[in-house]
Amino acid sequence: MRLLIFILLFQFIHAQDQEATLNFIDGTSLIGYGSIKKNKIKFRLTKDDDPDIWNEDMVKGITFHGFDFDIKFEYLKTSKNAFYRLFEVIEEGNVSLYVETLEFTSINNRINNGIRFNISKKKYFNEERDSGKLNSTSIFIKRMDEEYPTSLNFGFKKKVLKYFSGCIRIEENIKSGEWFSNDIQTIVRYYNDICAE
Repeated sequence: MRLLIFILLFQFIHAQDQEATLNFIDGTSLIGYGSIKKNKIKFRLTKDDDPDIWNEDMVKGITFHGFDFDIKFEYLKTSKNAFYRLFEVIEEGNVSLYVETLEFTSINNRINNGIRFNISKKKYFNEERDSGKLNSTSIFIKRMDEEYPTSLNFGFKKKVLKYFSGCIRIEENIKSGEWFSNDIQTIVRYYNDICAE
């Protein structure tokens, strides 16, 4: 059921304007209606206005409202030479958790930005047989003082042990196999609540 909600939210946010807050780099914001298309934010103050197009040069991101929970997206660069892309913010804190879902549609051979990682799934790459689409989710974590996020897509155990070294329970639970890659939200929350300085 929750996955169905995420799919509907993806289609809704990308298809039309949704109540939203546009978050500027300087910390100010505007309330209105927004949508995401091809890594750009379309935003209007009222539904009668023509939308303006915003990118990473002007805004930090956008937060969508009107659901059971807010859905926040931020522009991130994953390396010095990378382009800014919109990532969904799953957890915020001393360490923040970001995801980017790429949707590969075989019918028209397009690649679109996606929405909302289903954190309870063990596999980050799955096939939706009924729709003919492949979904691949990229997972990143980032401390407040870091310029670029760290990818957890390959070598999860080794990367998490290094990134959260010094946090005893995380180290123990990863080494013992109690926490796996699908527990990344729990790991980030635990670190922020218990181990972060």
